[in-house]
Amino acid sequence: MHRFPVEHLPWRAARPIALSVILAALPARGGPPFEVRGSVKQLFVIGAPARGDALLRDGCGQIVQAEVTDDLGGLVFRNLEPGDGYVVSLTSGGITCPSDPVTVLSSDYLPPQSFYDQQVLPTGSYGHSGYGYLVTRDGTQLSVQVQLPIMGEPGLPFGRAVRRTGAPSYPTLIEYSGYDPSNPAPDDLLQGQIQTFRFLAFLLGYAYVGVNIRGTGCSGGSFDYFELLQSLDGYDVVEIVAAQPWVQNGMPAMFGISYSGISQLFVAQTHPPHLAAITPMSVIDDTFRGNLYPGGIFNDGFALSWAMQRQLQNQWPDPVGAQWVIDRVGGGDPQCAYNQLLRQQNPDLLAKIERNPFYPAVGNPDYPEGGDVLSPYAFVRNIRAPTLMVGAWQDEQTGGHWPVMLDQFDPETELRVIGNNGTHADALGPQNLGRLAEFLDFHVAGIVPIIPPDARAIAPLLYFSVFAAQDVQLPPDRFAGLSYDEARALYDAEDRVLINWEVGASPNARTPGSPEPATQSTYPQWPAPQTVAQRWYFQPEGQLMLTPPDIPDDDPRGVDGYQYDPAARPRGDFHCPGGGDPNSCPSEIWKADAVYDWHPLPLGYGLAYLSPPLSEQLTLLGSGSVDLFLMSTALDTDLEVTLTEVRPDGQERYVQNGWLRASHRKLDEEHSTELRPRQTHLEADAEYLPEGEFTLARVELFPFGHLFRAGSQIRISVEAPGGNRPLWTFAALEAPGSVNWIAHSVGRPSSVVLPVISNVQVPDPLPACPTSLRSQPCRPYSGPSSPRKAVAVH
Repeated sequence: MHRFPVEHLPWRAARPIALSVILAALPARGGPPFEVRGSVKQLFVIGAPARGDALLRDGCGQIVQAEVTDDLGGLVFRNLEPGDGYVVSLTSGGITCPSDPVTVLSSDYLPPQSFYDQQVLPTGSYGHSGYGYLVTRDGTQLSVQVQLPIMGEPGLPFGRAVRRTGAPSYPTLIEYSGYDPSNPAPDDLLQGQIQTFRFLAFLLGYAYVGVNIRGTGCSGGSFDYFELLQSLDGYDVVEIVAAQPWVQNGMPAMFGISYSGISQLFVAQTHPPHLAAITPMSVIDDTFRGNLYPGGIFNDGFALSWAMQRQLQNQWPDPVGAQWVIDRVGGGDPQCAYNQLLRQQNPDLLAKIERNPFYPAVGNPDYPEGGDVLSPYAFVRNIRAPTLMVGAWQDEQTGGHWPVMLDQFDPETELRVIGNNGTHADALGPQNLGRLAEFLDFHVAGIVPIIPPDARAIAPLLYFSVFAAQDVQLPPDRFAGLSYDEARALYDAEDRVLINWEVGASPNARTPGSPEPATQSTYPQWPAPQTVAQRWYFQPEGQLMLTPPDIPDDDPRGVDGYQYDPAARPRGDFHCPGGGDPNSCPSEIWKADAVYDWHPLPLGYGLAYLSPPLSEQLTLLGSGSVDLFLMSTALDTDLEVTLTEVRPDGQERYVQNGWLRASHRKLDEEHSTELRPRQTHLEADAEYLPEGEFTLARVELFPFGHLFRAGSQIRISVEAPGGNRPLWTFAALEAPGSVNWIAHSVGRPSSVVLPVISNVQVPDPLPACPTSLRSQPCRPYSGPSSPRKAVAVH
């Protein structure tokens, strides 16, 4: 990366003046005052007259773009070529004023070390966090709060001695997201209102730094979903924090869940030299494939709801749900007020979603470099920092597709993984939290991992608050009594993939459905090296067998059909207590006693294939593939496949789903395997179904881990999307009256491929229904779906 002297930085300090004062003062100016600031492949106009005409010229005087400022006098020019001499001419009220020349930075620009060293962050302690702003490489100021560990102060129930190697330095953790990590408001423990990771850092004895991504909270700039500039800001955040004298060894780590977990992957790819480690939890691997358009079908449940919330939360002057920002502006924080001046330049996420129903190709107007810029799968190979990744297969928010990227990491990177069934919040289950503390203590604090007594004392109360589970305890300290070298040697020699099996069914849990596993197993890597692809074939009469079908292709017995109708079942399987959209009560899904309304497959509106009772336990771990020979009366159709366990006690247990829009069936052959199909989802590869012919459509079954006990049966169903996920719903194709046909004959052997590993020992009894396994509801088995038989299909 290039380094430039500090005097060449193309930014001026933001003017600390209240928003109301700026807006009131602008019309009274003799000429249109405004600030122009260069950024990375962008240029900002701030504090200009509203609705002014802005003309951008490059260093050669050529017109590059012409735009209009918004109601706040803000404007962002995007996708610019790096270079010097850019000038903005702004016309308002018949007066035209040019700006001074500014520089647009390249993506490899890097400030000198002095830029980071000269910044001083405010500090405080728990309940009295220091609050202020740090400056990124383009001059944007991000809001930040800092909480240092408490030195066992009297009267504070959670105070404890700080673990440190030299006064006054502390092992330090950074949370970086677009929610409210920089909100300095004290936690209200009595009301259960806490900033989870700030409180967690406090309990574990770490310093905490919470930073809001640009364009969110009180941070300046414009927010665009995980654009490169956010990652580069994250680099600057890590290096500024590392330069603080109170940071132990000058090496902070990043931690967080969901948004603040995903952000770590984007930041780590930029290689901040002082980043000790990252701990992404409950994340995505690919914005398009993993969450927004699974299988090419728009997720108009959680994904749409999340985008709408971000749009409303970050708008100005009426940020919905960001009361702390309103309070700071109203309370006289001029920097927070000034930082709102580009809020109306936050791109419309909903409009970008609508414009991109296919994976963005290189040259896309919204994503000139293509969709890979939003796909951790495409760039995690660049991550060098030690990484601990935790997630659930059935995550109702981010979806559970995250393990697909694990084999894309550089083998030289220390990657540790914890996976289990469960919800979005189960990444913080007791076993996982214990492993998180170990990872941080080894890689950041440099000590033998010991969970502090205060953390152990408060954990049961927190787990009861979040999961409604009683007496949940953190695991024992695994390395107590060992020297650091002894403990670290054992830790480094361990397998790096830990699987929690049957979370919610621990025989030692006081509450059924508690986020505690029945057992655990470990593996050196993902996928597990001993994984065997086991193919089960569709057969007549709804059978599922290990042997291929022997029916000729022209025999009507080799084809089943079903009525395609997304409205045949409810869109989701969970409802808020008392009714309502589940997106309005997401935390209710985390409760141990969560009740699902999981409807069976309606007669004639789907197909299901059932294996014979298993003679012995079958242990599955990894991704799967449902390979369908499909024909439809419609040009295009949407497919959902559902893997379930039909138990000998007459209950059916949900395991996992997969989705595919048939026109998106083109495979990325380089990255597809027998167990994991990967479609390109490119518009250029989209193709309608051939009329009157069968064609192969491979549907990816999202990663999962499940134990099928002896006597249980494997069931795979094919239907229209919807009805099997709590927050995920789908904007499925409307094709009234259409019929889909699935073949299972000699030349068209539809099948499901499952990832089999050696058996894992679990308690003998089947997990109780309807409670127990988290995010895996039960229902009484209602028998096979009745297929519509084909007549003379060739």
